[in-house]
Amino acid sequence: MIVHSGRFDYTPKNVLDLNVFSQILNMVYTAEIREKEGGTYGVAVMDQPERLPRGDYGFTIYFDTDPQKYKKLVPLVYSEIAKIAKTGPNQEQFDKVIQYLLKTEEQQKRDNRAWAN
Repeated sequence: MIVHSGRFDYTPKNVLDLNVFSQILNMVYTAEIREKEGGTYGVAVMDQPERLPRGDYGFTIYFDTDPQKYKKLVPLVYSEIAKIAKTGPNQEQFDKVIQYLLKTEEQQKRDNRAWAN
């Protein structure tokens, strides 16, 4: 489990940016750590923006793996973050995440979750 946290300017744009980033990392880690490296059954990336009491964020990446593969896989986690920070996501990744978010928003409106949030 890798956890990052800190101060966060809680705005709708920043919340969306953080969510898009975590969704892209979910796709990248599934492709790289699960499929390519065979290092785990799945990788989960969760973003936790908090407006109150003061504007913080939590960002968690976790996966189960063989202890022998740990030293190889953790650097991959950080290298993918650095790659996206340097060049941004590729257009295909970005488009997939936006399509997914639009689809889930429509579903949430029907289920009333969007209004509750």
